[in-house]
Amino acid sequence: MLGGEGIINLLGGGSLLVIIFLVIALIQKMEKIRRLQAAVNKLQRSLDEMDEQAKLIVRIDMELNKTQEELDKKISGLYALQRLSREISTTLEESQIFKRIDADYLNDMGFEKSCGFLWNAGEKKLLLKINIGYSLDERKSIESALDINREKYSGLINLIRNEKTASSISLSDSVLKEWLKQLFGVESFIFSPILPKEGDKGLLFVGTENTETIINEGDEELITILSNQLGQALENARLFEKTWHAQQNLENKVEERTRDLTSALKEVKIINKRKTDFISSVSHELRTPLTSIKGYASILLTGKLGAVPPDIKVRLDKINRHSDELVHMVNELLDIARIESGK
Repeated sequence: MLGGEGIINLLGGGSLLVIIFLVIALIQKMEKIRRLQAAVNKLQRSLDEMDEQAKLIVRIDMELNKTQEELDKKISGLYALQRLSREISTTLEESQIFKRIDADYLNDMGFEKSCGFLWNAGEKKLLLKINIGYSLDERKSIESALDINREKYSGLINLIRNEKTASSISLSDSVLKEWLKQLFGVESFIFSPILPKEGDKGLLFVGTENTETIINEGDEELITILSNQLGQALENARLFEKTWHAQQNLENKVEERTRDLTSALKEVKIINKRKTDFISSVSHELRTPLTSIKGYASILLTGKLGAVPPDIKVRLDKINRHSDELVHMVNELLDIARIESGK
């Protein structure tokens, strides 16, 4: 049997083993926890990466959707611009060009309101030629405001002089920008100069009240193309009108010259008839005395009236010969008179 000391030693040795065992178990558990923590960290990093990738995918998808919307808008605007260009090109009357711009075309291009102005040098003011999306009272209000506020009015004129397109995103003058927004009742707008080579120049305005519609450089390019086509259409119409007036003047001059020539021809025919009648009359009048002269000369040459001295005979021969020549000339004159008279 074990003594008290042996039992204590045995219990102490067992406790040590238990402690050792517990330490080993604890170490193993901590290692397992460490491995699990590493796995959790790795999984967390993977989740974070997946989250970033998901966010990136969402951003890319949003950007793609935005790009697609802008592309669809631009394609729709280009189709509308193409149809509008064909419509504008079908007329050569300046008064009809602006009337071809319809609200449907503008809506397809993303705008609901539009005004077109031409500078009148005589009145020294912008005359309103296009009015889409505005009532009669609003139109009068716009015209009145432009006449009153000459300082801001000159800002619009400078756009024509500088041949520069301006919009609510590119206009540097913030005061002018806000004034134009209030005047035309829009949130976004574009002004583009209309620049025919000859005659009055002008401005094309388009705008939208929609706060969600944000115009961009592509919209500016689209409206710039439209204003250039309006300028070309105006130039063609004015050139056609100028050519037409020149043709009318030419036709009038030709008609006038034709009348003058016809009158002159009638006078020539009258004078020619008088000449023919005169030649015929004179020829007949000459034949009678010539016949008498030739007859008397012939009788004298025959000696029936007495002997003719040689020197006188020579002179009578000359009279007879020249008489024949004069008769021949008279006959030719009569032939010419008959030919001219159609006989």
